[in-house]
Amino acid sequence: MFNNKTAQVRHHILDQLEAGTLKAGDRLPGARELAIQLDISFLKVQQAIEGLCRDGVLEVVNRRGTYVQKTWANCVLPENISIFRMQNEFPWLAGIRQLIDEHLPGVRFTNAFPVGAMELKTTYHVQSHWEQYQDLTDILAECYPDMDDFFEQPFEAGRIGGKLVGIPFIFSPRVVFYNPSLFKKANCPLPTDNWTWDDFLTTINKLKQTLPIEQIINWHYEPFLWMNYVMRAGGRLIRCGVPDPVQIDSPMTRQGLGYYGELGKALHFQERHDTKTTFKQGKSAMYICERQYVHQMMHIGFDDWQTVNLPMFPGGEDITTQATDLLCIHKANTNPQAAREYIKLMLSPQIQDFIGKQNHGIPIRKSSAFKSLDLASPRDAIFARGISRISAEYNLQYPHLTQTLVAGIQQMLRENRGIEKTTAELASLARHYMSIWNIAV
Repeated sequence: MFNNKTAQVRHHILDQLEAGTLKAGDRLPGARELAIQLDISFLKVQQAIEGLCRDGVLEVVNRRGTYVQKTWANCVLPENISIFRMQNEFPWLAGIRQLIDEHLPGVRFTNAFPVGAMELKTTYHVQSHWEQYQDLTDILAECYPDMDDFFEQPFEAGRIGGKLVGIPFIFSPRVVFYNPSLFKKANCPLPTDNWTWDDFLTTINKLKQTLPIEQIINWHYEPFLWMNYVMRAGGRLIRCGVPDPVQIDSPMTRQGLGYYGELGKALHFQERHDTKTTFKQGKSAMYICERQYVHQMMHIGFDDWQTVNLPMFPGGEDITTQATDLLCIHKANTNPQAAREYIKLMLSPQIQDFIGKQNHGIPIRKSSAFKSLDLASPRDAIFARGISRISAEYNLQYPHLTQTLVAGIQQMLRENRGIEKTTAELASLARHYMSIWNIAV
């Protein structure tokens, strides 16, 4: 993608920005100084700096030098693959980088740039910003005309308005991870796959007798968590194919939100985002998450865990929200060849087998998934059973409406507002919005 020496200089500067060594408004060392420091010719250093100036990362101030633009993080750089987590949360990135470097030299995975020419993003992010992404239908058909080795259902997460704006790299159902040692310490019976909501609350209250609230289970306002409770109660925000698609004020949706609020009350409404860290440290009893988390535990050698289904609700559905890492191409991408190569490589048997060995989710290729999943291990087999019981139906297809409704529910949870009144107001808003814009789902 870039001359190797030029890319080396670009990466050096961009890495310093990501590390905080260089900050917005800082003056860059002179080109000659950088050339000596990196042992690269002055000409190549100049070319790299000029390129970053054109891209909007740097700016030249007459007679004063080159400075970092205040808006550097907003730039869409052709070599950037923007990812949704910090690189240290994806230990497998180094291996992926080695595998793709031969075909896409100079590309870099980054979390500091929210937008990249190419991206790896979550289901909810893509569904909320789908208008920013290219339709990948033709690229996928060109790269892989035979789709027999790919799971079909997970692709629905990236299919919006007749366009394929995101292609699954990996996916997973969500389960409850639990720590048997902490349950034993609390003299609490271990959960079973057929446990009910009452069983779940009894477990929470039993654990509270021994553990601090913050070490019991994750509870926060992000939709990928509370939507599990809505769906398992049989509810939705929007449901296609019914006379009134707005389901926010349906009894099932209200019931699911009520369950989540009931759990929040039991946990004193303490928002917990650090359970992903404390669980793998052996400090938290439970953690609702996807198979992607298994890789993080393996990476640090933590093995004191088991898995169980989320509790069943009366009259509800055995379903969870689909967790998907989606491959996307931003509309600002100006290199269609690189875009095709990115999709082709990330879906290739070689890379799918590699990610399968890392236990980071379930590879979208069936052959790679079957190599990855250990069906003889109950704690891993649960993910295989859950493949047919996942849904990405918190997709509303309309970013502004989606963000407004989700924000309304988050405000309701955060401020402990009445569910019936809030959902009625949000449902009315959604119906008016869809009527004004003549929206059908």
